[in-house]
Amino acid sequence: MTEQSRSIDLAYAAGIIDGEGCIGTYFNSHQHTHQLRITVEMVDDSALQHLKKLFGGRFYYKAAKPPRKARHIWMVFNSRAETTLKELLPFLKVKTPQAL
Repeated sequence: MTEQSRSIDLAYAAGIIDGEGCIGTYFNSHQHTHQLRITVEMVDDSALQHLKKLFGGRFYYKAAKPPRKARHIWMVFNSRAETTLKELLPFLKVKTPQAL
């Protein structure tokens, strides 16, 4: 992958996270610790598959009762989330304060 291609992918990912994502620290009740987490939920999973390819992370499926639609969820945690945010920071517009 060329540097220009990577920059285009990062700009796209930043747009997805700016528009649909959540960045924050959350309490992990299983480990009784706080964790840095980036989360994006969408009905269509194609953009989320792209995020997983770029940054790794985990995928979840959340069923829903009509009239709501089922959602796909991509999450990345802790050090991987930190690395992801460092890469995305130059491209984020809306979520820059949360990323910092």
